[in-house]
Amino acid sequence: GKASAKKTAPGHAAEPAAKIQPKPAPAVPADAFPNLPAAIESLKAAAKASDTESFVRAEQWIVMQGSAGIEPLGKILNDRQAEMEHRIAVCRTLRRLGPQAKVPFKQALGDTSQQIQLNAIKSLGLIEPTDQDIIQTLDGYLDDADVRKRTEAIFALANIGAPAKDAVGEKLVKMLNDPKENETIRGAARRALDEVAPRRTFVDR
Repeated sequence: GKASAKKTAPGHAAEPAAKIQPKPAPAVPADAFPNLPAAIESLKAAAKASDTESFVRAEQWIVMQGSAGIEPLGKILNDRQAEMEHRIAVCRTLRRLGPQAKVPFKQALGDTSQQIQLNAIKSLGLIEPTDQDIIQTLDGYLDDADVRKRTEAIFALANIGAPAKDAVGEKLVKMLNDPKENETIRGAARRALDEVAPRRTFVDR
């Protein structure tokens, strides 16, 4: 990249670099969809057709509307009559709508489908900014009898990183150092500690 920039006249130095960089996602015009229900229908149709470009377009527009999307997407997530494909797909968009998106995800933790529960746990770890309520909710799964839920909660806390340290740092250390603990859990705990408490000094055995 540097070589081509040197050969160019100073006024045009930015041009070659621009061609090398990946294209940013196109900004979606404000009038791309007439209203939120139309954008959500487009999101569902794109999910079903595995049409990534249309999905991203609808998602970006929904994100532009701020927290308005939380209630209608949350309804789909928690509608046990809705198609599983749609319920899973809206998780991705919902978790980009800010901290209040935790409300429908916390409701989904009580779903009868393990797939929905696991997606809800994962999504709670991806909401930005996080908060203590989200951290406490995930902390509650560290003692769950279900290894998959525990593992998903550990990875969710790893995504949250340093803000989760005070709540779960010690627990993760105990899991890591417990020889009777499930190996999958110990491995997940080790990885999570690198994110949650990166400068820790305890010896890993």
